[in-house]
Amino acid sequence: MRVQLVTSCTNRKKRAATERCRIRELRSVGMEERAGEWWARLEEVKAPRWAARSLYAGEHWVAFLSALKAGPPDSRSGWVLSAGLGLITVDTPVPAYDATFTPNSPDYVCPPPSRGATAAWWRLLADRPLPGGAPRSLEQLGQCYPDDLIAIAASHRYLQAVGEDLERLLCQRRGRGVAIFAPSLPNSLSSWSSASIALDSRAQSMVGGSEVSLSIRVATEALSGDDLSLPTLRRRVAELLRGDTLPRYERTPAPDGEILSFIREALQRNPSARATPLLRQWRDLGRACEQGRFRSLYEQAAAEERLSPSLARAGVEA
Repeated sequence: MRVQLVTSCTNRKKRAATERCRIRELRSVGMEERAGEWWARLEEVKAPRWAARSLYAGEHWVAFLSALKAGPPDSRSGWVLSAGLGLITVDTPVPAYDATFTPNSPDYVCPPPSRGATAAWWRLLADRPLPGGAPRSLEQLGQCYPDDLIAIAASHRYLQAVGEDLERLLCQRRGRGVAIFAPSLPNSLSSWSSASIALDSRAQSMVGGSEVSLSIRVATEALSGDDLSLPTLRRRVAELLRGDTLPRYERTPAPDGEILSFIREALQRNPSARATPLLRQWRDLGRACEQGRFRSLYEQAAAEERLSPSLARAGVEA
């Protein structure tokens, strides 16, 4: 059986977005107008485009690409739930962009009057076709590949955003041939627990990595056999959970210079980024750093960023 493997996009990217491709720059407020303005920007922008597999970065993304290679040749296809682009394949050519379903981000897709309306945003993106005619929704994905297993390893926030679309897929499949790897389902999908393969941090010591990539790593292990029926997938995950009840975090230390580079890049993308969320992102990548040390490096990088404009002006005046 072939597998259509679906996961969330990542905020971390290998390329910086141009101003035109940042949600924060939109002027429209209504959801339909906002989605229209956003899509027009993406289509008109002159920035280079890369295959999605080459754009995203981070521990979760690396684990996802490894999962696509883990099966027999040509047995797995990769799909991305993107807050800025909708459903895309890993080979879809896309520009670098900044858009997210995270409410406290400046690039949150829903403006203040519509906060929380991520399902409406997802539906509006699905209405925008891409060259090649690939499926633009999970429902369409199920229609195009009726005999394949659709395996989804996504964060709770993304499952909420695509919930209506996912429910249509589950209705279409009558709950069969869809496996959702996640710690829990949003309340709107609670009646479809038969398609859920629950997991928790006990599996970390068995599959490695940090919590940010746990769902996709568990999915990789569960999909490793020939039998991909839901009962078998659920049994394999249960065996992982029984392997060790205490999670162990295996994080790799890093020199100051590497951590400073990470913080500088983050501050260039978002000058208001704070130390604690950045430390969480750093640890989510499987990297170690003590909190006090990270804050000290953050303050150093932030001071440099504040000085940069004044130094640049001084150089021009000189």
